[in-house]
Amino acid sequence: MVDLDPARVSEANKRRPAVIVSNDGANTTAVRLNRGGLADALATSAYSASAIVPAFTWIDGAPPGAPSVSVEPRVSAMHVKWAPSGQEAARWWLVQWRTSTAWNATMVWGTQSSLDITFTGNADRADVVAVTALDAVMNASPAAVWRATR
Repeated sequence: MVDLDPARVSEANKRRPAVIVSNDGANTTAVRLNRGGLADALATSAYSASAIVPAFTWIDGAPPGAPSVSVEPRVSAMHVKWAPSGQEAARWWLVQWRTSTAWNATMVWGTQSSLDITFTGNADRADVVAVTALDAVMNASPAAVWRATR
């Protein structure tokens, strides 16, 4: 319950429930201190996987061009190299790869043009790699996909 500054004197001694909406960080205390296991519950359920913010298409609806991608297998890594296309520059690159057990992903800055995906055994080797360009408002290009030949 909170006391609100009343406009009428007759309301001065009344207390009412209220919801305080702010973004001053005070509402993050429960998560930061993991009260009641809230942070743990969020980390293992709804927010267990990374996600990309939806595109702000009302600001800019034009996605970047699809990149080109090549992959060079090395002794302990897959060297992924890409190049942009089109007029709009990429702010970030989304690099996704599939191993025999799972899909993985990472985002790198638009100034980067390669990434080494390390592995320890054949099961960790990527057999599919996809690279997507993301612009400043998160418009996504079509993915450039590389598939291993068997």
